[in-house]
Amino acid sequence: MSDRITLDMNILAMLMALTGGHPGAVSVCLQIVKNTEVGGLVDLLRLDSEGIYGCNIWIAYKDICGEDIAKMQAMLRSGELKTALEANPEYQYYKEKEGV
Repeated sequence: MSDRITLDMNILAMLMALTGGHPGAVSVCLQIVKNTEVGGLVDLLRLDSEGIYGCNIWIAYKDICGEDIAKMQAMLRSGELKTALEANPEYQYYKEKEGV
């Protein structure tokens, strides 16, 4: 798996690369950026390096973190988010569907 974000991207291009235009995922990524300034960009890079894209960003936020953006960021930073996502049956379905 290769990362989707490259160093020459602006924030809009980064959001599109991560979310694939999924409205829920876009909303979550915008919250991450708005709530943490520079740390938000680091968290977007973490999502990319963990291979969490599109609707799986929304699933992580909605189902795993109970719509708590601070909890999502804490789990992402600790490495727990990917593990929790992998235990969610919807994760594999959408991961295969998105071709990740």
